Amino acid sequence: MYRSRSNFLAVMLGLSLTVSMLLAADLRKVEKLAHECASGKEKSCRELVQIARMDENNEIREAAIKKLTDQAVLAEIAGADVDTIPDLGMAAMARLSDQNLLAAVAQTAKRSDVREAAVEKLSDQAILARIVQTDQNRRVRRAAVARLIDEPRLAQVAQTDKDIEVRTAAVAKLTDPALLAQFAQTGEDIHLRRTAVRKLTDQSLLAKLVETEDDLSIRAAAIANLENQHPRVQQLAGDLNVATDSWVPSLCRLKMATLEPPIRLRFPDIRVRCDVSDLSKGYGITRDRATYSVGGEDVSITFYQDGASLSSASWTTDFPDSIHPETYRLTAKVSGTEFLDQFIRKCQFTQMDLQVLSGSKIIEVRKAAVLNLTNKTLVAEKAHQALLAETAQSDASFNMRRTAVSMLTDQAALAQIAKTKGAFEVRRIAVVNLSDQTVLAQIAQTDEDSDMRFHAVTRLTDQTALAQIAQTDKDLTVRKTAVEKLTNQAILGQIVQTEKEWEVRRAAVAKLTDQTILAVISQSHKDFNIRRYAVARLTDQAILAQIAQTDEDSGVRFHAVTRLTDRALLAEIAKTDKNWDVRQAATERLKELQGS
Repeated sequence: MYRSRSNFLAVMLGLSLTVSMLLAADLRKVEKLAHECASGKEKSCRELVQIARMDENNEIREAAIKKLTDQAVLAEIAGADVDTIPDLGMAAMARLSDQNLLAAVAQTAKRSDVREAAVEKLSDQAILARIVQTDQNRRVRRAAVARLIDEPRLAQVAQTDKDIEVRTAAVAKLTDPALLAQFAQTGEDIHLRRTAVRKLTDQSLLAKLVETEDDLSIRAAAIANLENQHPRVQQLAGDLNVATDSWVPSLCRLKMATLEPPIRLRFPDIRVRCDVSDLSKGYGITRDRATYSVGGEDVSITFYQDGASLSSASWTTDFPDSIHPETYRLTAKVSGTEFLDQFIRKCQFTQMDLQVLSGSKIIEVRKAAVLNLTNKTLVAEKAHQALLAETAQSDASFNMRRTAVSMLTDQAALAQIAKTKGAFEVRRIAVVNLSDQTVLAQIAQTDEDSDMRFHAVTRLTDQTALAQIAQTDKDLTVRKTAVEKLTNQAILGQIVQTEKEWEVRRAAVAKLTDQTILAVISQSHKDFNIRRYAVARLTDQAILAQIAQTDEDSGVRFHAVTRLTDRALLAEIAKTDKNWDVRQAATERLKELQGS
């Protein structure tokens, strides 16, 4: 059985090697024929064509096709090919360049992807227009539209084609202002209209669309295409000294920001694009459906120049888990500061550029500039801190608030942020940066959030406040942290005696150094573990001796023995204590003392 299997494997291996050798030989033959054909040998050319058309091995056919220059044969192969591996039709298309033959393939090839590849090489406008009208495949027709440059033909496609995607592709190539205006205002499809609006330059029509258009995406496209210095842009931007998180004023402010000298000098042809789309979320969901839905929006804004993106950001409505039934729409919270901060970082503006931008009339520009200023001598400290404080308190972007508060040093502003309800991480950073003991004590004693009280306690040094917190806070971790910062021995002793939680009592014992208090705890505390910890900190030999002989807990006696220096007493305990571990500890302690 094993011998027959081995023989079978040997035969199969031999066949595989034979096939590989034959394939290699055939490929060498193709190379030879191609070389001879190129040097004028007609017979070799005919044989190469025959292999390309008829060889039973598709790999050999592909190799021959890649060597062919006969355009008619290449067109024949491309047009007739069905799905093959390797892809012979596309291999032939890669070598085909004759416009007449490309036109034939583009209109008659069996495969749509071959027709599409042919269309992408065509330049004949009449044939391209015919393909748009007659081909049954949308991708082929769209590829034909992409190659059209004849304005009347594009206009005809845009107006009459039955496929809205093809019509939209045609509108995207139009340049005629009148046609674009017509499509922007009367097109029956939102995507087509939006495409037309993005091509518009008529400022009066764009301004009209901004005022009258209900669709958010078209209104956004119209605002984006208004000239950056257009009066309507300035009106929609609102009060430039008050931060905004709505997309319309944010978009307008970003358009105005591109007029700032440091930005305009570096990017003279900078443009702005904005996309806004509707969202919705169902609430009151039953097994079969949502009882009502709330609208939202997705907003993206891009700075670009010469078709290349310079900076881009997106914001989406943050739908809560539950909502009031009478709420119909929630907007996305857009942060112009976040966008400009990203733009400034990505494009690496100089510190002198940032100094100029920090004086902008647009608050988002000022804030983004200040966030990136490392040379603080370039801007007045008071103005610098004021912008950081405003960003930390009110910016729509959590990341911007967090960054700003981490740079803030103004104690009054930090105190306000720390005491105002908001994002925990922003408040936490404010507390960490606080040094005002009165404010820290107030937060540590009264804040509703135990985590915030904890962070305030870690910064607190006021012993009176720490003592109160250590004894009265309802959170174990907060009390323990306060205890660990206490130095008042009497209060620590009191906490050891009265605290309910063992962890807090242990922390208090660990801070005790007063031998009188430790002696009382070591001898009288009801918790033997606390007595053990107290004994471990005792140095009074008389009290240690008493405990070593009389405490009911062997563990407490054990710890007392390890601290004794009275050799006679140790010898007696080593003989008489009822617990073996205590006797052994006494013996070891004696050896230790004798060795010293």
